[in-house]
Amino acid sequence: MRFWLALLLALAAAPAWAASGPYVVDDSEILDPGGCKLEAWASRGGTGDHLAVVSPACTFTALPPFELGVTFARGRADGVYDTLIGPKLKTSLLPIERFGVGVGFMVSGGYSTSLDRAESVTAFVPLTVVPVDALRLSLNLGWSWDRASHRHYSFSGLGGEWQLHPRLALVAEAYGLDSGRWGKQIGLRPTLIEDLLDLDLVYGHDIDGSRSDWFSLGGILRF
Repeated sequence: MRFWLALLLALAAAPAWAASGPYVVDDSEILDPGGCKLEAWASRGGTGDHLAVVSPACTFTALPPFELGVTFARGRADGVYDTLIGPKLKTSLLPIERFGVGVGFMVSGGYSTSLDRAESVTAFVPLTVVPVDALRLSLNLGWSWDRASHRHYSFSGLGGEWQLHPRLALVAEAYGLDSGRWGKQIGLRPTLIEDLLDLDLVYGHDIDGSRSDWFSLGGILRF
């Protein structure tokens, strides 16, 4: 279970158009140079496990090809509490505006403060297409390493964001490790203040491998 928390942490804080927030599947784009955001959310599962996350990210004008972020997560898994810190570096290899297909690359890690050691490393390639103006689809393919189990995993995920209204989006995703069960999430994202503040209301199932239901509440502040 700790590995699932580390994975959720490592894949958090996706860019502005991406699902981001409580969602795991990322898109290929990065924030515009000089842009920043702050994401925060809380998730609780039917087993009583829970997760709280705060995640800032920026693309600095001095390093326009790269988005830099860090994620802080505090959670309980199987009755054990842990705090995880995860730095992240992301770049856009092929902007979606050029050929209608976006390709990116991201690498991140998870460090456990309670165990005082690195817990996981994740690297993956997100591919994004926009078949129609209101719909964005992303495919993630990558690799993860978990220290606790001393295992290497393949990671894959598929997500979509459908803009139902200029101030309301429907977001859905499914993702998994190796050939195991896939976690699934779906939710609504109302825009409270245009280009500034979004809210996330999310339902998930089996997002941590426990077959339980999860509910998440979060927000995204852009500046």
